[in-house]
Amino acid sequence: MANVFLLGRNFDGKTAVCIGLRKIYGVGKKRSLEVCKGASVSPWSPMESLSKNQLRDIAVAIRSNYTVDLDLKREVYGSIRREMDLRSYRGLRHRYGLPVRGQRTRSNGRTGKALLRK
Repeated sequence: MANVFLLGRNFDGKTAVCIGLRKIYGVGKKRSLEVCKGASVSPWSPMESLSKNQLRDIAVAIRSNYTVDLDLKREVYGSIRREMDLRSYRGLRHRYGLPVRGQRTRSNGRTGKALLRK
């Protein structure tokens, strides 16, 4: 079983390309299929069957069209940090560890509420 190295990650050689690409943060089902189509790679072929040129094409397609991995994590954390610095409602919810998107806290969200009681 050969491992494939792509974008700083090791992938199992037996997995399909479209399934393996989903292990990259920021690449889901739809985006992995788009990348395979853009790189002219069969999405259901095993990762180990790809040539170095095909792997390079996939890496170029991902890097040039999408923000993924550490850059995406940095961007998400930066937007949360900005909300917290602005002291907006959402930022305060993030700060206190409470649900941000309108979920109920009467019967759920106990972890965040426990932190407020201390």
